[in-house]
Amino acid sequence: MRMTRGEAEIMSFRAGDEREIPALVRSVYGGNYDRRFYEPSAIARMVGEGLFLVAARRGGRLVGMTGFRAEGSSNRRLFRTYRRMVAPEARGLGLARAMEDLGERFLIEEGLPEGFYAQVEASSPSNRLLSECGFALTAAEPAVGKRAAQTFLFKELEPVRGKLNENGSLAAAYTMADAPPVQRIDAARAGRGLFDALERLCREGKTLELFMPPPSEEDRERLRGLGFFSCGVARRWRPDGDGEIFMKTFARAELPAPPLQDERTLALWEAVRRGMKRVGL
Repeated sequence: MRMTRGEAEIMSFRAGDEREIPALVRSVYGGNYDRRFYEPSAIARMVGEGLFLVAARRGGRLVGMTGFRAEGSSNRRLFRTYRRMVAPEARGLGLARAMEDLGERFLIEEGLPEGFYAQVEASSPSNRLLSECGFALTAAEPAVGKRAAQTFLFKELEPVRGKLNENGSLAAAYTMADAPPVQRIDAARAGRGLFDALERLCREGKTLELFMPPPSEEDRERLRGLGFFSCGVARRWRPDGDGEIFMKTFARAELPAPPLQDERTLALWEAVRRGMKRVGL
């Protein structure tokens, strides 16, 4: 699948692109990016393991890249959009938007995702790009140490409908911010041990993201007691119901000024601010 954007051509990853990606990464990040993206063999291995990449070419040269990966759910129906970069000399041409559009279109046509999410720096241009692509800001993660505050954006592909079967089992996945999943627990096997496991993870003092079918009011109250707050919905990540996303942080929230001053962004920012206040962040 491919498309054109002005003088550029946008297409899904093809064999050989891994040899050009390191130069693109250096042009954008110097030597301060994920080390795997400086090694062609490592890039090819990640693609083989499920990383879907979209590339932009201009004048025959690779000048942009966006990545997608299924994660955060037991049946791999929730996709993260990330690894987004455009070479300095090719910016302002709309390539980032075109790569996002093509990547989503391809995955949707393949019948793969039911939702996309992104976690980006609160002040980054990606906030505006993703909002224009239909993503909604659902939560903000506090600034921690030298790392800036981050926003969590989510895009549903269809309206949420249906409810979790009352007899359906809970299941959850846990990830630490900016890292691969650190633990997955299937509550169908863990039973009520789910909350014992959550309490152990909480004692480690890590920022956690929790993906699970909508809990009962009793379990929702227990999640609040552990410091989790709801930040989005992921549609039908299990056959027996829709999913919900929760987050727990261990630093006081520092929501920065909104990156844009348009009405939509200001309204989203105010909603996040109210939500953070409600959960005591």
